[in-house]
Amino acid sequence: MKKQVFVFLAIMAFGMAPLFAQTFLSVNPKDSKGNMSPFKSDHTYSAVYNVSGSKVDLMNSMKSFLANRFGNADELANVKIDEATNEFRFPLYAMEGQSIAKGVMGVKMIAPPVLLKSEAIFTFDDNDPGHVTMTITNFEGAAICFADDDHVLNLTKKSISKPLGLGQYENNEYDKKIGEEGSAILTLGSTIGKLLIVSQVGTDAYAAAVEEQRKKQKEQFDMYEEVMENGSSEMITKENIGKYGLAGFSGKNEKMWIDMRDKYQAGEWVIGMNKGRWDEDFQPYYDQFIHAAAVVMKGSIQSVSQNGEMLFEEFEGKVLPVDPKERKKWIKKDMSY
Repeated sequence: MKKQVFVFLAIMAFGMAPLFAQTFLSVNPKDSKGNMSPFKSDHTYSAVYNVSGSKVDLMNSMKSFLANRFGNADELANVKIDEATNEFRFPLYAMEGQSIAKGVMGVKMIAPPVLLKSEAIFTFDDNDPGHVTMTITNFEGAAICFADDDHVLNLTKKSISKPLGLGQYENNEYDKKIGEEGSAILTLGSTIGKLLIVSQVGTDAYAAAVEEQRKKQKEQFDMYEEVMENGSSEMITKENIGKYGLAGFSGKNEKMWIDMRDKYQAGEWVIGMNKGRWDEDFQPYYDQFIHAAAVVMKGSIQSVSQNGEMLFEEFEGKVLPVDPKERKKWIKKDMSY
């Protein structure tokens, strides 16, 4: 576990509060649009770019950019780039600490720290050299959360807690750090913050924002690493989730938990994610990456789609929402994606 966290932190260069289980595991499979609906590994977020130049030059530029910003140098070294290839797959890594999530009836809760891996797949068509499609997909998540001595999620370990009598325990100093951070986020709304839009501030300001975000995230995840070594927090992955139970899920509810756990273990659902977490925390991050890729390739964005549905497209020199009502609002405000 410790090695796995260090690997993620090295790649990025750059328990939980008691409500953890509700935000990580309570999803509604019957609801495809609500905040708590499952986030699936085959989710796609795509952009079509207007480009010029050879695919080798474009992809070498992307490879260098990723090595310094979003990817892992060792993995990127294995990506071969040549003119005979029309598909290039680059690993992407993102992470987000505890953040505010909206549960049933809009109740605010704390979502756990998440480490999210995906692929950016660039696809070329020899018959259409002026465009390239980038699709971000194949998501895999790992989440950090409380687990007790019996591997029950959402509970702290009694073995490291101070007994108070009458079956009550006081969390140790490391577990308290997680609770204090979660309480501060709920009260103040304080998070690491979103990246700037590269097309609006320029590459130098964007690079500076990335470095600042990395620094803050590293400090935050260093704290999580310390808590995992000395407190009740553990990293949950699809490889190890099979050994965990869930507090409050017993009797008839146990089958519900097992069914949910099977979805995560099979990699169908992404651990630590739901639609709300994607919308609020991670989609804005990938929006920045879509803009950054356009700058790196010295091209422009033609369209953006999600799960095959077009969201934005070029219109009179701007990239605007496809939805007519939203487009009018954007035009009125002189906005562009």
